[in-house]
Amino acid sequence: MSKNNDFLKSSRLKEEVFNIMCPDDISLTAKNYPLVCLYAEALLNKHKRKQIANVLSNKMREMGRLMKALKTIDGGITGLFDALKPENFQSFISTTKIISGSKANDKSFDAPLLAPHMETDLKFVCNSALKNVLENRQLPHIQWTDRQKTKNDIKDLKKLIKGHWCTEISSLALKALKEKHWEKPVQLPSNSDIQIFKTYVNNLAENAYHELRNNLNLIKNYKILTECVLAETLMFNRKRVGEIQYLLIDNYNRTTENVNQESFMDSLTKVEQLISKRFKRVVAGGKGFKPVPILFSKRVQQYVDCILRVRSEFEIVPKSNPYLFANPDSEDRWMSGASVIRKFAQRCSAKEPSLLTSTIFWKHIATTLQLMSMENYEMEQIATFMGHTKKTHMEFYRRQKSLLLLEKGKKKEFKGKSLGDIELDADVYYTTGSENENEGSDDGQHLSERILKKVGKRPRHTGGTTDEVQSKSGPNFDSTADEQDQPPYKENLKKQEQVYTSHIHRRLSNVVQTRRDIQPPKINVLEKLIPRISEANNQVSSSTLDALVGKLAPKIGDMIKNEMDKLIEKFDHKLNNVVTKLTSMEKSIHDNSEEITVINEKLDSLEQNAKMKKLRIIGAAEEQNENLLGKMLKLITEDLGIKCTPEEISDVYRVGEAKNSNSKPRATIIEFVTMLRRNEVFKAKGLLKGKHIFINEDLTHKRYNLQINARKKFGRDVWTRSGRIYAKCGSAVKTINNEADLKD
Repeated sequence: MSKNNDFLKSSRLKEEVFNIMCPDDISLTAKNYPLVCLYAEALLNKHKRKQIANVLSNKMREMGRLMKALKTIDGGITGLFDALKPENFQSFISTTKIISGSKANDKSFDAPLLAPHMETDLKFVCNSALKNVLENRQLPHIQWTDRQKTKNDIKDLKKLIKGHWCTEISSLALKALKEKHWEKPVQLPSNSDIQIFKTYVNNLAENAYHELRNNLNLIKNYKILTECVLAETLMFNRKRVGEIQYLLIDNYNRTTENVNQESFMDSLTKVEQLISKRFKRVVAGGKGFKPVPILFSKRVQQYVDCILRVRSEFEIVPKSNPYLFANPDSEDRWMSGASVIRKFAQRCSAKEPSLLTSTIFWKHIATTLQLMSMENYEMEQIATFMGHTKKTHMEFYRRQKSLLLLEKGKKKEFKGKSLGDIELDADVYYTTGSENENEGSDDGQHLSERILKKVGKRPRHTGGTTDEVQSKSGPNFDSTADEQDQPPYKENLKKQEQVYTSHIHRRLSNVVQTRRDIQPPKINVLEKLIPRISEANNQVSSSTLDALVGKLAPKIGDMIKNEMDKLIEKFDHKLNNVVTKLTSMEKSIHDNSEEITVINEKLDSLEQNAKMKKLRIIGAAEEQNENLLGKMLKLITEDLGIKCTPEEISDVYRVGEAKNSNSKPRATIIEFVTMLRRNEVFKAKGLLKGKHIFINEDLTHKRYNLQINARKKFGRDVWTRSGRIYAKCGSAVKTINNEADLKD
């Protein structure tokens, strides 16, 4: 590196890139070639964000691997600049195949993307070298004698790369990459795994938040809470990892006031108005420097406020670190969102932790959105919020619908409709085979439907008298309509009176005799049959209809009665089953309620036992940055006259949300090491009379509410001892265990 010190003195690479590169032979090889450094510096000048340093480190290491492999192929090459000649084009191809893991037998690649990337990198290297030659700037390993020849060699090599790199290696590499994509199916996480992950992160964040509020294990809990907020923000917003993990504190604190937005707010529903107030909208820079909104819920905002408070008070993170999700003791580094998601996924006991990644979360929300009937402008808004284009959501998730339509031959029905307007019925997904498979089966259709089909069909040329056949072949007969099986009654009904009169008469008179073996009809047979008979009234004589009704009425009446009897019997059977099940469920619920009551009482007893060594002090003045332990020791020793040392108190803290200076002081919880000292302090509480400071036992939430209700009924004659509540009723003392004791 000594040869390049002069060149690197003014280079940004030393501070921004070299320090984060892996210290091995590949990095050392890349650093030793000034052309590689010039190439990396040119890329660095193109970008503004500091995160580009990781990308440049990878780029330099790729060039380092290229040079190591190039020297094994051609030992005469001394540096990358000397290798920029057209005769070395095949050497660059062979070297790229080596470092990308090309296999000649099946034309596959271990790292297929490296091949097209190397084409772009080498063209950029040629531009950097050509710039140096034009500027006549010679550096170690960048030397030439014939300037014109050197320029021509670099230009010719760049032409070869531009024109032939694709056919030599890139095309095969991209095909191999696409094969890997479709050979590996896209799997989405299940809703149960997402809920398990979310619950795990929520619980972890809640515990860390409460401990940070009491300033316990600051560094550990700060890191846990920051990781949880990062994971929750990624989960809720479904954004790219970089758009979240690089968020700056200044961007988070920057708020935009809603000016003159009343008319827009009025257009929203009440639920939408409430949602707009409960979320904080932060705008960050996304891919391509596009503005990307990030939403923070009220709960997550509380976590962030706690994180920022701890950072400002205890300097866990240096003030020079501008990132919201900053690593502890780091001046300019941020937490890796991908690593955080991966760590939590492995620890949350999900069935498929490998599917819980930020990239798959994109696909999950894109697939979910396709289940909704969203207009184009709504899809555009969602895509803009996600920082994507609409194509990202629609390209791979809406093709199945068109394939199902083609499979079922539904093209004509949906002509001129968009995919969003097409609603697929269940039969598109599940039915197979012909729709008329069961047409000849008695069990496949109801009798009423078959009757209507037979009445509605045109007569076929399958029998009948000579007169009928002649009338069917008359000039007014529509043979085309017969072939297409169209409905029988249209505008030409009067013209076909003779044909349809004989046809309806024959069909209706024989329907009962030909269908005796079919199941009883449903009740709605007459409802469908009467309109047909009414239409045929003008063609059939009254005597014929009277005879027909006389034959059908008794039979249809009996069938209706039988059907009603079956329905009533079936209903009674189902009703008896429901009553039996309800009776069983009521007994089970009663038993479970009693069991739950016993369990709750046991839990309350265990919780109270855990509080036995604690006392709750109300009214003690609260100050900012107070020494709470010293204040409580002073109260015990001076006001109560009890000798107490710090070793006899295991914990002391305030409970509740921190309030402003004008509010009442929060209660203080003191936990003693021994019950002896705790009882001594509790018995001496009467010495505080007139000082507006009160000492009570620390009760569970249930017992605290029970104590309040007892005082409402018995007044001041209510007290506690060892977690139990007592009340004086006349001359007797009563123990209050539950609400039922207050009713006696």
